[in-house]
Amino acid sequence: MNKALHLLEALSVKLNRLSELLLGIIGSALIAIVSVGIIFRYIFRLPLTWSYELSVVCFIWVSFQGAAYALGKGSHVSFDFLMKLFPEKSHSRIETIKFFLLAVLLFIGCVFGTFVFLNMVPQRYQTIPISLGWLYSALPVGFLFMFIHTLYFLVRHISRNNKSLKEG
Repeated sequence: MNKALHLLEALSVKLNRLSELLLGIIGSALIAIVSVGIIFRYIFRLPLTWSYELSVVCFIWVSFQGAAYALGKGSHVSFDFLMKLFPEKSHSRIETIKFFLLAVLLFIGCVFGTFVFLNMVPQRYQTIPISLGWLYSALPVGFLFMFIHTLYFLVRHISRNNKSLKEG
């Protein structure tokens, strides 16, 4: 279990660094594209037809990578007040179930996101010469990053519980 935990931890850390890099690059590109689009539309009265579509691609990527980054940092939204409804003895089991269900949902998101991506690859945008696959590739990539983070949290949680049971 320790080997798997260390491998997942290293992978989770590397994926968070990659998410951070992608967020910086794509977020900066998004700001630049929207700014240039506004300047050309309202100052030069020459709307750029491609800026909207490209900004949507960047926005979707920033959204999915931001969710993955937040999850990897343990900063994602959680409903702690629900835990208070249950006895403290059951919190560990509920946490395990939560991580497991989230991992299953994210795995399903990876699978279906991949199908959507593959179906969209042949289609092209109207104003920019790229495949719609670039937009939809954010789904399987983001879900995969979140799945690995969740798998790491699940294995870490189980490992800690096993350690505390042996000590107690």
